[in-house]
Amino acid sequence: MLEDQFKEIWKKRDIRYKIKGVIDFVLPNIDFSSTTKYKLVNGKVYDSVFGEDRWSWMNSINTNYSSIYQLIEEINRTSNKRILYDDFINNTDDTIEYLKSKLLENKQEYFTPGSKVFKKMFFITQSTWNHGIISILSGIYTISKNFDIDGMNLDYNRGSEEDMNNGCDLLLYFDGRKNKTQHKVANLYDKGTHFVSTNFIYNEISYRDKVDLISIDTGQKIYLFHNSKQRHLCGMDERGNFVIYKTLLIAPPMYKENKELTDLLLRLNQSCASKNIIFEFEKNDSKKNYFEDVVSDNIRTLRFFLNDVHDEELIDKIKNQLEIL
Repeated sequence: MLEDQFKEIWKKRDIRYKIKGVIDFVLPNIDFSSTTKYKLVNGKVYDSVFGEDRWSWMNSINTNYSSIYQLIEEINRTSNKRILYDDFINNTDDTIEYLKSKLLENKQEYFTPGSKVFKKMFFITQSTWNHGIISILSGIYTISKNFDIDGMNLDYNRGSEEDMNNGCDLLLYFDGRKNKTQHKVANLYDKGTHFVSTNFIYNEISYRDKVDLISIDTGQKIYLFHNSKQRHLCGMDERGNFVIYKTLLIAPPMYKENKELTDLLLRLNQSCASKNIIFEFEKNDSKKNYFEDVVSDNIRTLRFFLNDVHDEELIDKIKNQLEIL
């Protein structure tokens, strides 16, 4: 099965939810006693970073079809019975059960450090996470250019309470209030009175009553919407697509600002992933931006402490780091 074929399967909401359910079932059954890097807390995986426990990238495997495809490829490589495209389409439930049984059978190999498939999933997920952060930066630069922003707060550490339970990727302070903002990289198709997205998943529990604004990065433009408590104005339709009406649009679509900077960050992200270098965004009490390049246990980690997004020397610092890599 080709990855593009699995991508088509992933678009089918019923099958996608069943596959995600398999991953959610398998992760709490993994024994992490052989490593100090990961541990289970209330059924979720946490990483040890800088001496503190943080929400692990592994909890996001079930949102990334490319990571799950790597697992299926490993099963197909090592098993007599292969999982094919037609199996998911014509024999869904049995295929889901087979996937579940093989992941449970090989969980210690697939989901603990050392295996090739673990490394592949890690760098796929890291690249996706970082792409999301860079997209949020695009949103910050673009929205700041078009609105009088009194302040903002961006937490680079995925898995915070605001992120996981309240749908808040970014706090924007303007119009005299604090706006919890959900940001997504997604397509948007203009349907006259409303927009439709085929790859934006609107989470009713985390978004409906907890998020004030929705920003969407379509690649060239940033769209900024009010969220709505009325399902007919904003939410998932019966086909599994996201629908949002133009009455919720705060301003005309905005062309992305500071593209040179964000494009450089995307290049840096891709370069690190291709070289198996861990790349992490961090921030601390320092008001300066700087890189920290460390090697531990033969693993190279590049940490970018991005404390001032409006630093005039930021582009030069990123260019310099690209040259070092």
